[in-house]
Amino acid sequence: MKKDEKKASISASEMTDKDMRDILVELQDTNYWVAITALIAQVDTNAINTLASVDPFKEPTLTARTQGQRMGLYYIRNFIESEVKRRKDGDKEAENKGK
Repeated sequence: MKKDEKKASISASEMTDKDMRDILVELQDTNYWVAITALIAQVDTNAINTLASVDPFKEPTLTARTQGQRMGLYYIRNFIESEVKRRKDGDKEAENKGK
């Protein structure tokens, strides 16, 4: 069994926080990541259009759901990008300490 196949077979209950972070970081620089960010951009555009066309006082539930959807998508994208940056910065610090 290949390393990637093993990761794909981990159930959510067996997955550690480190496993999750490692798998999410591996998405960066792949076609999967391009597709995910394109979907996030599409959904975000739809959400912005919804928020612009809805009266928040007449439809507070729809407004709140739409805002929550945007925040959730932002969180996922930001989490992955921050984790990648943190690891790159950590690698640079390790290199500098080794010099």
